[in-house]
Amino acid sequence: MTVRKGDPVTVSMQIRPAERLVRWTVDVRNGEHRLVRSTMNGMLLPREFLARTRPRFVPRLTERGKARQTVLDLCDGVRAVAEIERAAYERHPDLFASLDLAQTFVAEVVARDGA
Repeated sequence: MTVRKGDPVTVSMQIRPAERLVRWTVDVRNGEHRLVRSTMNGMLLPREFLARTRPRFVPRLTERGKARQTVLDLCDGVRAVAEIERAAYERHPDLFASLDLAQTFVAEVVARDGA
């Protein structure tokens, strides 16, 4: 793709932090030239991951998934974030070696799914 001085260039990005995916589109001269890229195009997915997407797969929560469920259950419009952090830390000691780690985890869950 050739870009000349004065050419209008538009870049749009879609970022999905939880999935660690980034997709970007570059348009030059109002779409005359377009480049689309994604981190997904370069990912190699392990067989275990693909197996979990099959319709007959019967999932169960990991320890991290159980902690996430705890946080979501406690996001009830009554409890403050500090209380949720403490509960996650106390209920999942094998996952969180420190309150700081629980706080980071809760922040990620609340930022994504809380209101």
